[in-house]
Amino acid sequence: MRFSLAMTFASLALLTFSVGGCGGSAEKSSADSAPFEKAINAYLEKGHMDMKVSKFKNLKIEGDKASAVCAMKDAGGMYAMAVEWTFAFEKKDGGWIVSEVKK
Repeated sequence: MRFSLAMTFASLALLTFSVGGCGGSAEKSSADSAPFEKAINAYLEKGHMDMKVSKFKNLKIEGDKASAVCAMKDAGGMYAMAVEWTFAFEKKDGGWIVSEVKK
């Protein structure tokens, strides 16, 4: 009885850690998000939008094109909620620029 109870707890603990460890990290890219955040900031500044990137949820780079899904918040920090925007990027003159935005 003790052995099966111990095995049950061990199995549950292993399952909890393996499932908990997955936490969506497969969606994230190991790519550096800094050049893309710079491009987003330039786009926001040009459009006079008082927003900022709160978090990169997904970043995919394919040659001279890239896409990112970002959580966006107001730059002043007045509101706790974030909205999700999808950005498309193109490489231009050695840097990245925003080519399309879906809000």
